[in-house]
Amino acid sequence: MGLVEDYLMRDPALARFYATHPCELLKCPVEHGAWGAGMVDALTAYQEELGAPKAVKPGSTVIATGQQPGIFTGPLYSIYKAITAIQLAERYSAAHGGEATPVFWVAGDDHDFEEVRTAYLLTKHFEPLALTYAPDNYVESAAMYQTPAAPALHALIDEAAAKCSGEFRDEVARFLHDSAESAASVSHWFALVMARLFRDTPLCIFEPHLPAARKAAMPIFAHEIAHPLVSTAKNNATAAALGDMGYPPQVVKGADECNFFLDFQGRRRKVLWDGASFQVPAEGMSISRDEMNTLLQEAPGRFSANVVLRPVVQQTLFPVAAYVGGPGEMSYWLQLKEVFEHFDTPMPVVFPRAQALLLDTKTRKLRDKFGFGHLEWYDPMESLEPRALRGVVRNPVLDALREHRAGVQHAVDALVSSIDRSAGKDRNPGERAHQFAQHTMSNLDKLEHSFAQADKQQSEAVRAQLHRVVHTVAPFRKPQERVYCIVSWLFEHGWDLIPRLVERLDATHHGVQELEL
Repeated sequence: MGLVEDYLMRDPALARFYATHPCELLKCPVEHGAWGAGMVDALTAYQEELGAPKAVKPGSTVIATGQQPGIFTGPLYSIYKAITAIQLAERYSAAHGGEATPVFWVAGDDHDFEEVRTAYLLTKHFEPLALTYAPDNYVESAAMYQTPAAPALHALIDEAAAKCSGEFRDEVARFLHDSAESAASVSHWFALVMARLFRDTPLCIFEPHLPAARKAAMPIFAHEIAHPLVSTAKNNATAAALGDMGYPPQVVKGADECNFFLDFQGRRRKVLWDGASFQVPAEGMSISRDEMNTLLQEAPGRFSANVVLRPVVQQTLFPVAAYVGGPGEMSYWLQLKEVFEHFDTPMPVVFPRAQALLLDTKTRKLRDKFGFGHLEWYDPMESLEPRALRGVVRNPVLDALREHRAGVQHAVDALVSSIDRSAGKDRNPGERAHQFAQHTMSNLDKLEHSFAQADKQQSEAVRAQLHRVVHTVAPFRKPQERVYCIVSWLFEHGWDLIPRLVERLDATHHGVQELEL
């Protein structure tokens, strides 16, 4: 098993890497900090701006999650993270009293545009459609909150609506157009769409570049400036310890890398420490510790956390009891306990997000008809097709072959066993017999496949059905939730889809949950 599985199974060898186990979350309250200065008001105001007002209570606990802001909200797992946070907040409140607020952290500081610029939809012909955003005025290394929501988005929305089907397609497409038109950036568009999706839930949407958040996070950056590379060393040491236990490290930073970025005219730049001063290689700049502190006081908006420091900043802004993450996130969070301790900040529970597979009734029935196991759907198509044809295509010639196939197999096996026994220590006859058996059964497979191919019309229908299931269940041989965005299903089911998913998914179930829509 991997790190996440062992963590969830409560392997005692991993206990030193986390503060509280997920199974304890609903049994007793979790230690957490307080709301950062001004954050209740800032979060409340931002919900108003997004058009989904929520009442944020100062004394509430936070269940947090988050994701980079992909176009069309990115892969489905972003939706499942949000739903898990919503359900977990409700259960935490019921178990311990008081309010619990689910918060979705839109990681708009991220600058990996290639990772988020393409979205995949499932078309009306049950084929994957890739939509790639290519704005004319993109600035390399710009954060997503600084990357414009340019007119090119509207062409993608039109293509999505043209190639997908659904009763609510026009209504959803209008909202996507309207929100893209009013969005200040790619990150803001993501936030607007998420706010609309979860408008009727307690989920609050948050972006870390908000002025109040930058101000409240200043002590973390000041600590990092005062003690450069300490958090880097602690993260790398824990990563190495996990590596020694057989778990591949998820995040390893360069020994001279600080855990924050600086903004230079809309470009997010890595900062190094050479033992005497901070270096910004991309700008050819050297900055003393005093100069960096002055810059932080004068322009906190230029500072943003990297993957190691972001969880600590989150914990400083909000009283987070639990963070909901995917498998990769959970793995690197288990590298961070000593980093939290370095900043004298409580580490929250790291809780796995829900996993789901969305199916329409016909696709579910087709999948069941083929009878493949769950993992078989990730096999290459050239392997699945012959098996599907053998299992589904029917004609009299095939029936005759299949009727006697088991008998041929039994006879060949008996012949090989007899030769093995008779040959004694002479290995040559046995090897030749095994080769004969393999050749015979291989020829039988080819004969059966050719008979199946002969019924071309039925074969083509089976191929089309197989491709429909594969493209829905395991596009590009990956889980559905890691490829497709929610928009295909929104076109089909409308805005009521989200309340249905919130009701039907179980946040405490750690396997893949199949939902027939």
